[in-house]
Amino acid sequence: SQIIMFTLLQQLLLQVLPRQVRRQLLQQRRLLPLSLLHVLLQLCLARAFCAGQTAFFAGFPRGTPAKETIMSNDKIIVGAIGGAFGVHGEVRLKSFCADPAAIAEYVPLTTETGKTIQQVVLTGQTKNGFTARLDGVVSKEDADALRNVSLYAARDVMPSLPDDEFYYTDLIGLTVMDTGGATLGTVKNVMDHGAGDLLEIARPGQSDTTLLPFTKSAVPTVDMTAGRIIADPPEGLFEAQE
Repeated sequence: SQIIMFTLLQQLLLQVLPRQVRRQLLQQRRLLPLSLLHVLLQLCLARAFCAGQTAFFAGFPRGTPAKETIMSNDKIIVGAIGGAFGVHGEVRLKSFCADPAAIAEYVPLTTETGKTIQQVVLTGQTKNGFTARLDGVVSKEDADALRNVSLYAARDVMPSLPDDEFYYTDLIGLTVMDTGGATLGTVKNVMDHGAGDLLEIARPGQSDTTLLPFTKSAVPTVDMTAGRIIADPPEGLFEAQE
């Protein structure tokens, strides 16, 4: 019965893989390694999370829920607007700062379209964030127009980080190598839909990307000076997408 349940779990988790890769694995008619099933389970949880909630962007240290879109190297994403709170112009504000309330101190904030927010006043707390007033937002319609908009602060106003923490912006574009020195790809994005931080790796000569857990065990070394990451991925993770 355990084998049957394990097989059913494998069939379910394989649905997160590209169709071509899924077909190849099924043709092998064998159970996948536990390490690969663990990664696929993370992806399933991520999809389930996205189905029920809005995915927000992030750009703060390892351990912060995050999926980042890069604006420029001199900007760090510090939060996102979740839409209107009430009918008098307040917004729902999600902060990605190590000290969540500090988002109000990093003004002026900018959006990807160039809009500038000169003042942020936190008015209360709500689930997974704050309620806030932003200058220039005076009605529910104004607030709803900013739904899912990411907010950026200038890098030079941000605090410095400990050696083992990184701004996600700085990870984008780093070369990823395995523990034997072979190049696995480059970091295309950093994301987390609720199941833990993941590095999206662009593979050389491939259109599909690979999601690598951003943990101490899977990513033991981040060398910002050399511009590379040393990865020790779960067994079968990269081979499954060859």
